[in-house]
Amino acid sequence: MVVVLTPLLSLLLILARVHADGIHGLGHWALGNLSISIGMLIMMMQFTSTYFAILPATTLYALGLGLYLNGTQAFTEKRPTYGMTVLIVGLVVVIDAFFLWQQDFRTIVVCNALIFMVVNIVGARMLLIPVQPPLRTAYWFTGLMFCLMALVFLIRGVGAMLADDAVFQAMSQWPLNKFTFFFGTIFQLCTTFGFVLMLNYKLVERMRHMAGEDWLTGALNRRSLEDAAIRMEANCQRFNLGIAMLLIDLDHFKQINDRYGHQFGDQVLAEFARIVNGSIRAGDLFGRYGGEEFCILLPNTSEEEALVQADRLRLAFEADMAVFLNKRLDCTISVGVSESSQVGMGFNQLFAAADRALYAAKQRGRNCVVTYSGLTGDADDATKGRMAEG
Repeated sequence: MVVVLTPLLSLLLILARVHADGIHGLGHWALGNLSISIGMLIMMMQFTSTYFAILPATTLYALGLGLYLNGTQAFTEKRPTYGMTVLIVGLVVVIDAFFLWQQDFRTIVVCNALIFMVVNIVGARMLLIPVQPPLRTAYWFTGLMFCLMALVFLIRGVGAMLADDAVFQAMSQWPLNKFTFFFGTIFQLCTTFGFVLMLNYKLVERMRHMAGEDWLTGALNRRSLEDAAIRMEANCQRFNLGIAMLLIDLDHFKQINDRYGHQFGDQVLAEFARIVNGSIRAGDLFGRYGGEEFCILLPNTSEEEALVQADRLRLAFEADMAVFLNKRLDCTISVGVSESSQVGMGFNQLFAAADRALYAAKQRGRNCVVTYSGLTGDADDATKGRMAEG
């Protein structure tokens, strides 16, 4: 039943591969699973009274294990090393063919057990690594199955070295052969289940990530930005670090939509997001707060450093939009800057201060950067004007 279920899991992985764009390794695992199941089926059925069924069976099994390793590499965003698979298959073919010719079945069993044990240890090493939950559960479960498979082959190899010569004249009656075959098939099935679990968790993680992103720009949406800001605030308070905020609005964006259409306007927004993503650090947060308004949170950043970053971004966007998609555009950005040492660490506090600075930037003619600390006494009037404009 286990051998029959294994090809069905291969079919499941092939079907999943059709819809799991961007997730690699499914084809490797599907083919590896199928190869192993056929190899085990050949060994189990014992078509002839001789042992020549061993060579195709072990070759297919070795190929399947190699594809497992390649699939695991691809799944974890590493380049598959197919030379490793060729080496595994080549060793098994050469060793088994030679000792079949010598009629030395004990050495065949010992060598195969040793090779397959090492391969399973390599597979376990690939997966028993630090990784964020919930993927960690799936990674470690599958890695544990590789470990158990390695243990089965260790027991098989040691048992073969200690067994009497008479055992290898009737291996189908060897109790340890039945024991290792049974538990090997069970752990083999669980290994494939583990990979399906890895795939499931990765798809869930991707969906969660997509739900938190703006579909057009790839920036965090408003809710995700605010949630991430809470975590950033906690981390910065723990290490006594400041936070700066850039609140950005694309100038004259409505005119671009009216003149060239909303699809062209979407391209402008996507281009702005590309420029931002190319200029911020890994720990910074970039979100689309609504419409053509964007927000960037910069941990461990002073107001002066945020001002420099904002002006660099302003100049880059202005230069990029001078001629965009063969059209001359009058599209710039206005930026309001706030910093936690002046207004507090909370997202709402930073946003309110940056919002006042952004309105002042618009009042001063747009295409400029204004800091909250640089506001004059007319800041309250600016706030009222901003509310009226809203």
